[in-house]
Amino acid sequence: MINLLTAPIFDDEDKTLVARHLFIISWTLITIGWLPLILAVFIPETAYRWFLVTGYIETAALILFVLNKYGHTRSAKYFLIFTIWAAATGMALTGGGIRSNAMSIYLITVLIAGLVQSGKTGFITAVLCSLTGLFLVFLEYSGALPANKVTHTPFTEWIANTIYMFIIISFQYLVSGTIRGALNQSRQELKERKRVDAALRNSEGKLNAMILSIPDHISVINKELNIVWANENATRMFGTDIIGRKCYEAYHRRKEPCEPYPCLVLKAFKDGKKHEHDTEVVNKEGRTINFHCIANVVSRDKDNNPITVLEISHDVTERKQVETALRKSEQRYQELSIIDDLTTLYNSRHFYFQLKIELERSNRYEQLLTLVLLDLDDFKKFNDTYGHVEGDQVLRRLGHVVKRCLRETDHAYRYGGEEFTILLPMTTSADGAVTAERIRTEFKKEIFSPALGQEASLTISIGLAQYKPKEDMKAFVHRVDQLMYQAKKNGKDRVCSEA
Repeated sequence: MINLLTAPIFDDEDKTLVARHLFIISWTLITIGWLPLILAVFIPETAYRWFLVTGYIETAALILFVLNKYGHTRSAKYFLIFTIWAAATGMALTGGGIRSNAMSIYLITVLIAGLVQSGKTGFITAVLCSLTGLFLVFLEYSGALPANKVTHTPFTEWIANTIYMFIIISFQYLVSGTIRGALNQSRQELKERKRVDAALRNSEGKLNAMILSIPDHISVINKELNIVWANENATRMFGTDIIGRKCYEAYHRRKEPCEPYPCLVLKAFKDGKKHEHDTEVVNKEGRTINFHCIANVVSRDKDNNPITVLEISHDVTERKQVETALRKSEQRYQELSIIDDLTTLYNSRHFYFQLKIELERSNRYEQLLTLVLLDLDDFKKFNDTYGHVEGDQVLRRLGHVVKRCLRETDHAYRYGGEEFTILLPMTTSADGAVTAERIRTEFKKEIFSPALGQEASLTISIGLAQYKPKEDMKAFVHRVDQLMYQAKKNGKDRVCSEA
């Protein structure tokens, strides 16, 4: 109750509103303050009184305006109360005491005091006006003021108006309490709304800053697969016109949805879950870019059905290029680890690896397999005569001849030094001898020029045999090796097989 009595309807937070009202009051008084001069024209005998009234009103209005203009709102309110009280008292002193309109103006003074200032000020103003009225009664009874010709006495008038003042101020408290409660509630709601708005703006600012700092391409897509929002990175890469376009048109240059492909957006709309994968898109310059895409639902309807999907695409083109280069490098390294640099045939390590596989296949499926082993005749003598550089040239040419004479299913290897091996799957010993003879004949046609003005040709001795079921690998190789040495013993430049 004390708060209701001591709190103004318009507190300090409403200074702007009160100042605006005081501004309107001051200008209204300045405007209408000249009206009493009209009465001075029509009633000359009382002209001095109306000049005084006009001067009083204009002076009070100007003071009120200046106080309010320079921010002295509280002083302006007190001055307004004092001005009205002084006007009522002056009217009583010059116009017939308390039974003039003075008490009515006192009532107005009390009402304004309670409205523009605090309830406490309203009670103080009511007491002041009551005491002033009692003083006017004393003046009238003492003969200092002329008595009015009315039926009721000045004291009766004072008692009645004092009761009216306190009834008015009490009623004002009741009404203003309700008003203050409503205003306080509205004020608290406004504060909360401002706080929420500020928090939302702050959160939105942080979110925008985060989105702007993310180097990824972000877009929001609705159920019709239209892009409804995209960040700056996305519009910079795919064009500012992507907003409102279909995602498959803007990103994939397609005329229909990407249903044959694992479309993340369609999956997210279907099951409402998060999906991600790697894909390729085409930017506005027509360049293909590799993206790692993540799609997730960001808004749902009241039935929890997805409305929009957020798609975040991270450019992994550089990573893909590195991965491709790494795969090629690994493939190249693997090839180098099993290929002989000089002849470009497989090396002996890969020979034994592949021979084991072929023997297992032959034993499991009872397939034919023939092994060929060949050796250059008198190669050491050639090397000693012309040097290793020319010797390497001979080995390189022999490798080319062997490759030229084989099928795609056959495999040739540099076994070591000037020895070579050939695996002939699904081949009998007789068919293998035909291939071996073709190699021997073709190589014999090769003419070398190891020195200026000199020509030379070399021959090879070849041994071959067909694999026997369940035969040990080492025994098989040794058997073919012996046949190759048998060819050398028989005069070289020949093919020797078990047949």
